[in-house]
Amino acid sequence: MNRASLFTSVLSCVLGLASVGCGDDAADEAVSTEPTVGVLELPISLRHDSEPSNPVRVEISTSSLRLDGREILALDGGRVPTEERDGMVIPKLRDAIAAAPARGSATLRVYASTPYLTTMLAVGTLKASRIGEIGFAVRRGSTNDVGYLKLDSYDVRPTSDEPAVVPPTHQRRWDELAPVWTQMTETCSASEHKVDCSWRAEHIAPGGDMQITLFARGSGVKVELDRVRGPAIEAPRPGPALIDGIPNEPQEVPPTPTETAAFTWRFQAATQAESPIAATLRPLCGAQPCGVVMRAEGGTQTLTLLTFLGSAFPNGTGAPHVLFQVPER
Repeated sequence: MNRASLFTSVLSCVLGLASVGCGDDAADEAVSTEPTVGVLELPISLRHDSEPSNPVRVEISTSSLRLDGREILALDGGRVPTEERDGMVIPKLRDAIAAAPARGSATLRVYASTPYLTTMLAVGTLKASRIGEIGFAVRRGSTNDVGYLKLDSYDVRPTSDEPAVVPPTHQRRWDELAPVWTQMTETCSASEHKVDCSWRAEHIAPGGDMQITLFARGSGVKVELDRVRGPAIEAPRPGPALIDGIPNEPQEVPPTPTETAAFTWRFQAATQAESPIAATLRPLCGAQPCGVVMRAEGGTQTLTLLTFLGSAFPNGTGAPHVLFQVPER
């Protein structure tokens, strides 16, 4: 190579390739396609499918958040620094998604013990970026094969006690509970990992919608069923006086009609091949899809929520609509 050619080559490297390095493998490391989260570090799930088509790939380890193999943000023990979040969004991840080729789906490969808040901030960012389908990388049951817990109907909101709004196709009515409540309780009670299974109330409030919440804390997982958007219940009142100024004899006041039910298990129930959680929910959600709210404290391990979700809606059941609640901290 003559001097002119050598000079041109060096100048081209400095000006055109400086951002990715010259004569080394820095660029390859920056956009490595090898996942940093191994298969055995993924949550297990009884719901699993193939990878979404042409996704953006989000990966969350204990030390970093990556998009398509490139580090976007350093994490501290899997946590997003407070100054790196804006409400339910991680701005650096949002900007990186906007700069990447437009895609309508995403995968999330999340280290199992990642705090739930971190995962929800990533999901909130995907929703804000108009990503319509997400798929969590999971182990297919107790195997070491990777599958994807896919959701093509999901939403995100801050933690709230306000009744959730889900698509009409996934909304169950409160009156659907009474005919199957006893069956659900008996199924729940038969599990060796049960903690508490609500028995059918004698007086059940009529009308309204049913809100199904999947809640996890510590080593327990709970399905909560609540009546929402129903007609108001009037408080029981004593009968009229027989003679003006002389009240009736004391009467037994009827109990206030029940508006809630709950079924609780130890986490091990979510890992069983034939999960009692799915069996308990089957009368409500086996033949038709359900909408659910997912709720947990920010420090809860992500594996707990994803394994719980997969056990509630395993393969063979309709895909749920999931409203993820983002904890404040």
